[in-house]
Amino acid sequence: MVMRKMFKNKMFLMALFSCILSLIAFVSVGYAWFVTVKSNSASFVASVGENGYEYQFSQVIGNNIIQSDTYTAEKAMPGEMNIFLLILSNTSKDVCNLNVYFSDLHSERFNDGVFTSDYQNAYEKIQYSYSYRCDLLVEVPYKTEIKEKENELITVPSDEKIEEWGWKKITTNSMISPEFTYFNTINSEGEDLTNYYLLKDFKLEAGKNVVLYFTVKFQPEPIFPSIYQDIIPSDISFDGRFYSNQRLVIKNLIIDNSIGE
Repeated sequence: MVMRKMFKNKMFLMALFSCILSLIAFVSVGYAWFVTVKSNSASFVASVGENGYEYQFSQVIGNNIIQSDTYTAEKAMPGEMNIFLLILSNTSKDVCNLNVYFSDLHSERFNDGVFTSDYQNAYEKIQYSYSYRCDLLVEVPYKTEIKEKENELITVPSDEKIEEWGWKKITTNSMISPEFTYFNTINSEGEDLTNYYLLKDFKLEAGKNVVLYFTVKFQPEPIFPSIYQDIIPSDISFDGRFYSNQRLVIKNLIIDNSIGE
C-alpha cells in the first residue's frame, strides 16, 4: 500500500510538473516585443535642424506618466495599446516648421540567439500587425505639466476636459493619421517604409505650446502590403503565438525644425 501510494504521488507530481511546463511554454509563445534602440550615448528623441523650441517626451507605463526621452522595452500581446505624449514649445521669435516622425522602424526576429532583420518571407514581419494614431493635438498654456492623479486612468482627454482645462484643440491638415495607420507601406523600390510621420509641416507660432497625444497598438490582425496578398499561405494564423519570437523596433523619434520658412 505504501509503495502504491508513493507511486501515485510520484505520478501526480510528474503530471503537475508537466502541466506547469506546458503552461509556461504556452505563455512564452503568447508574447511579442515592442522596443526601441537606445545606447548610453544616444537618446530615443532626436532633434535635427534649427533650434528654437523645447520638447518633453512622456509615455504611460502602469498608469504612470514617465517624463523622459527614452522608451522602456516591454512584452506586448495583441490588442495592447501604448499612449505617448510630446510637448512642444516654441521659445524663439520665429515660426517653427516642425516635422515629427518615427525613424528607422523595422521588424526583427530572434534566431540562433540573436535578433536579426533577415526574413525568409517578408510577409511574416511583425510590423504589419502594429499601427499608430495621432489622438489629439492641443494648444496649452506655457509651462503646462501633465501629471497622473491617484486612482485615475491615464487617457486621451475628452472635449469636455479640454474645455474645462482651458486648452485649445487644434484641427489641421498637418496632423497625420487621426485613424490607426499600419506600418505596412512599401516604397517605389518595393521596400518597407522606415519613417512614419506624426506631424508634417506643422507651423508652431512663436511663444505657443502644444501637446501631441499618440498611441501605438499591437493589432489582433495584421494588414499586409498588397504585393504579398497573393503569396501568403491560407493556413497560417498570424496571432500572438506566430509573432512570439519577433519585435517591432523604432530607433528614434525625430523632431525636425526649419525656422522662418
